[in-house]
Amino acid sequence: MKSIEWSPDLETGIGLLDAQHMNLVRLINDLGQAIEEGRGKTVIDDVMEQLKLYSSYHFTSEERLLRKHDYPELDEHHREHEEFVDEVEDFSLDLRTGEPDVCVNLHEYLRQWFVLHVQETDMRYAQFLRRKGEA
Repeated sequence: MKSIEWSPDLETGIGLLDAQHMNLVRLINDLGQAIEEGRGKTVIDDVMEQLKLYSSYHFTSEERLLRKHDYPELDEHHREHEEFVDEVEDFSLDLRTGEPDVCVNLHEYLRQWFVLHVQETDMRYAQFLRRKGEA
C-alpha cells in the first residue's frame, strides 16, 4: 500500500496542528501496513478506532483555533470534517459486513482525503492565520 510521506508541503506552520497531522499520517500509514501485512480484522478495527478518535480530537482542536480567530471559512471547513467522519463511518460499517476490497478502498480514501484536505483546505487557514500574525 502506498503510504503518506511527511513533507514540507503538508506543513501549515502551526506547530500544534502540524504535530496532530503527523499523528494522523502515522495512523493512516499504520492502517495501510496492517492491511498489507494481513494482520487481521481485530488489528484493523483497532487502528480504525484509534483513527476515528484521534480525527475527532484533531478536528475539535483545529476548529477551536479557527473559531478563536474568526476564520471566515470555518463553516465550510467544519462541513469537510463532517463529510470525512460520515465517510469513515460508512467504511467502518462495510468492514463489519465484510464487503470485498473495503480495506484497500478505505486506505486509499484516507490517504487521498488527508493530502488533499491539508494541501488545499488547511493551507487556506494557514495563510489566513499568517496574515493575522498568528502562525
